[in-house]
Amino acid sequence: MAFFSDTEDELGARNGRGDFFVFSLLPLLTRSAVTGVLAGAVVTLFSLLLELASELSLEAAAAARGNAWLSVAVVVVAAALGLAAAFWTKLFPEGRGSGVPSSEALARGETEGVWHRLCLSTLVGTALSFFAGVPVGAEGPAVQLGAGIGAGMENETFRRPRPVVSAGIAAGITGAFAAPLAGVLFAVEETHRRFDSKICAAACMAAFYAFSVRRLLGGALGMDEVYFGSGAAELPGGYVWAAIAAGAVAALAAAAFSRAILLTDRLSKPGRLPRALTLPLLFGLSAVFLLFYPEVAGSGKSMIMSAAAGGGDALSALLAGAVKFVLVCLVFGVAPTGGMMVPMLAVGAALGEAFGALLAFAGLPQECIPALSMITMCAFLGSGMCAPLTALALFAETTALFESIPCAVAAVAVSAAVGRLLGRRPLYDALWERSEERRLKAENLSRPAAGR
Repeated sequence: MAFFSDTEDELGARNGRGDFFVFSLLPLLTRSAVTGVLAGAVVTLFSLLLELASELSLEAAAAARGNAWLSVAVVVVAAALGLAAAFWTKLFPEGRGSGVPSSEALARGETEGVWHRLCLSTLVGTALSFFAGVPVGAEGPAVQLGAGIGAGMENETFRRPRPVVSAGIAAGITGAFAAPLAGVLFAVEETHRRFDSKICAAACMAAFYAFSVRRLLGGALGMDEVYFGSGAAELPGGYVWAAIAAGAVAALAAAAFSRAILLTDRLSKPGRLPRALTLPLLFGLSAVFLLFYPEVAGSGKSMIMSAAAGGGDALSALLAGAVKFVLVCLVFGVAPTGGMMVPMLAVGAALGEAFGALLAFAGLPQECIPALSMITMCAFLGSGMCAPLTALALFAETTALFESIPCAVAAVAVSAAVGRLLGRRPLYDALWERSEERRLKAENLSRPAAGR
C-alpha cells in the first residue's frame, strides 16, 4: 500500500479515522522513530570520530611546529588527503560541500538521492576534511547522514514533501548538537518554512529518539552534554540594550557574510579549476594554519569555547573572526565535504566577543561579555539562515544560559528584523537554487540541438 498518497482529510472521509491512524500515522511515526535511533547512533559515533580526528591533527601540527622538515611533511600529507578527497568526490559527487541545501531539497521532494551513496560519501569525505584540519563543521554531514537514513526508511520516492527524510534531518541536528528542539525547528522552519502536522510529528518523534541515543551513547563515551559547555555568567535583563545592539551588528555582519558566500559561489564556477588542484591546495593551506594559527583551524568549535570562557582581547577576537570569515568563503568556493554552520557560529562568536569588549566602555560588565558573544553568535546564524526560532533553540540547548534567554530573544528578533529590511534571503535556499540553475544549464548544453 502507498502511504501518504492521500491527505488526512481524504483518508478520514473515505476510510475513517481508525484507518488513517493504522495506515498512515502509525507507519510514519514508526519509521521516524527507527530513523531517530539509527541517525542518533550514527551521528553520535561519527561526531566522536571527527573530534578525535581534529585532536589528532592538532597534536600532529604541535609536534611538527618548530621543525621545518616535519612541518613540510604535515603540509604534504594534508595535500595528499586533499587529492584523495578530490577523487572521492568525483566518484561520489553527493559528498561535495555542506550537504544541507541538497538534504533540504531531498526532504521537500525537489530532488532524488540514493541513501547509501549519501551516507557513504558523507562519512569518508568528512573524515578526510577533519583529519587535514579543514575549517568545516560536522553539522552539515550530520544533516546529510540523517537525510540519507530517512530516505532509506521512506516508502515512497517521489512524494512532496518527504516527512521521514525531514525526520532524519531533525535527528541529524539533534545528534550533532545534542539539541532536540533545535533539530525539530530546523526541520520545520529552515527546511520547509511552513508548519505541517505530519512533518512536525515525524521530526518530534525522530528528535526524541535521537536525543535519547545521544545522551546514553554520548554519556558512555564521555562526550559533553552541553555542546559548547556551560558555566559562563548570564547576561541580566538590565543589559538588554547590549543584546539589541549586538543583534543589529550581527544582522549587518550576516548580510556581508551571505553576500561574500554568494559572490564566492559565482566566482567558483564548475570547470574553472580542476578539483584535483583546488582541494590539495585548500587542504595544504589548512595545514599551514594548523601549524601557525591553530586558533582558526578546524571547525571553529575551539573558537566558540574560547569566547564562552572569556578572557580574550578584542583585537585577537576580531582578527580571528576576520580570518575565519575569509577561510569559510574560501572553503565554500572549493566545496570539500563538511558543514558551514559551526564555522558560521565561530565567526559570530568572535564578532560578539569583540563587540562586547567595545561595549565594556559603555558600562557592560566584563563578566557579561562571554554571554553576549554567545547571543551574538546565534543572532548571526539566525539572520544568515533566516531561521530565528532555530537559532534561539540552539542558543538555549548548546550553551545552557537559560537566564539569558530574554536577552537572546531581543537580539535574535532585532537581527531578524534588520535582515528582513536588508532583503535577506535564506542562505541555504539561495545556494540550492544556484546549484540547480547550473545543473539545468549544464544539461541543456549537453543536449544535442533539436532537429539536427
